[in-house]
Amino acid sequence: MILELLWTTIFLQTAFTSELSVLTNMYIRCCDNDLYVGSVLDTVIVRSTLHCAAVCSWNARCQEINICPRDGSLGLVDCNLHGDSNLQDGNSLKYDISQDCLRMKKIADPTASMWCENGGTFENGRCRCPAQFAGTTCQRLIRDCKEAYDNGHRLGNPGLPFLIQPLGVTEPFWMVCILEWNGVSYVLMRNRMISLNANWTTAKTWIGDDLSVKLYDVDYFIGLENLYHLLRQAEYQANLFCIYNNSNSRGWIYYGQFSVAPEYSSYALTYSYASPDNYEYLDNGFSKNAPVVFSTNDHDPNSCNHSYPGWYDSDCGGYSLFADKVVWPVGGLDRNINILNIALTRVSNFVVN
Repeated sequence: MILELLWTTIFLQTAFTSELSVLTNMYIRCCDNDLYVGSVLDTVIVRSTLHCAAVCSWNARCQEINICPRDGSLGLVDCNLHGDSNLQDGNSLKYDISQDCLRMKKIADPTASMWCENGGTFENGRCRCPAQFAGTTCQRLIRDCKEAYDNGHRLGNPGLPFLIQPLGVTEPFWMVCILEWNGVSYVLMRNRMISLNANWTTAKTWIGDDLSVKLYDVDYFIGLENLYHLLRQAEYQANLFCIYNNSNSRGWIYYGQFSVAPEYSSYALTYSYASPDNYEYLDNGFSKNAPVVFSTNDHDPNSCNHSYPGWYDSDCGGYSLFADKVVWPVGGLDRNINILNIALTRVSNFVVN
């Protein structure tokens, strides 16, 4: 009798799990983690996302669900059911990414391509997005250049500007991507050495050419706040490249775990190591005396009174990448730089997908 009950329980659990799997194939994760806010058809307490999706599937009026862990109840979630009469444009709220909530939307026909957004096409059970977009339904902009590369897109040198929106950035910004090279993201480019001298407010947001109208031979910096949000979403390696000696020589230096801290730290720069290229190398022009903070003429934490913005240590040491005439150390000697750029390569998955 006990054995019979045991086998019955296993059979029911297996059948229920199989049914849930089929039911949840009718759902997609929605809207880059926006939660729907509005009146609900019903709120139930269930044990998993699968159970919540199943409850919605059994309710003909239910079209979307919000799922959040239940406070003080380990293993239980609050499942909010929303019907199509509730769904109105703009009736949603961005929640803090530290929450483990998510929103899922029912698909009327899981094989149809009509639910792929922004020009995406449904292929092999998923949306294939244009290079500019990503997400389950191509509903959002890419978060860095490598995301387009990971989605199968390839564009060779000299690269093209893409509109980027990292996690935490409210206003997307343009950045040059070379997808052929593992999807590198160019955060600083000095091709013509036009002036990138700027005050604190400008340095935070953007300096240089407008990449929405100028495609090639550009000079720009994506801004400190954009750089901070870009780097905090994953681990990145930075490659600083220079052409010097009147364009007759070139060199590289790589920085591991390249990162900048928030504004309250004056966007302090950190990295785990600096590794010159074995053949054509640059010296490390960033000071090793932490903290190395960003300074401008109107924001100067260490009272260095430098002529140009840049990352400097407490003894005012360091080289500026933003000077009208950039100088960088090569083989122990300061060299006049003709072209300079910093490219980021993401070497981990996003912290929050």
